[in-house]
Amino acid sequence: MAATGRYRRISDVDRNRLIDAFEADDADYLQVADTLGIKHSTARSIVGVYLRDGRRNKLPKGGPINQKVDDDMRDALQGYLDDNPLLTLRQLNTQLRADLPDKPFVTTSTIARTLDGMLITLKLAEDVPEQRNEPRILDARVIFGNWFLQVGVLGHTVYIDETGCSGEVGQNIIRDCDESDF
Repeated sequence: MAATGRYRRISDVDRNRLIDAFEADDADYLQVADTLGIKHSTARSIVGVYLRDGRRNKLPKGGPINQKVDDDMRDALQGYLDDNPLLTLRQLNTQLRADLPDKPFVTTSTIARTLDGMLITLKLAEDVPEQRNEPRILDARVIFGNWFLQVGVLGHTVYIDETGCSGEVGQNIIRDCDESDF
């Protein structure tokens, strides 16, 4: 017999004894409840659940919450990122749905949370054209750098960047644009 208390839990063994006494014709289940130290209202509730649902044992409390993303989906996401780290979340989701159609629907935010939990670290990934590192381009960069150091610095060459501001070579920056452009 369990200790009495305000919120004492009734074990599955005591529940089964109570239901067996209810089903037996010769025993009164409320007397069994008194013997086990179970309140009459609790005994009636246990028997009512048994009659309504056919359930003898109590439902499990707590435990893990079912997750939509399982190990197969995580492995697939890992493989996609290993193949192409430039994929967006939307592209990952589309590819995941195409490759694993039987798995549950997941949103891009779910994929983002899954990737956060996978401890994936990437450097800044850029899509570099192959031409950028060809020998002729590298030679042209060297020629430009040498010209700039010899002629460009002495001639105070001014460049205008994509924001429309020109900067003088050196520490001083001259702004040829309105402040509203920023």
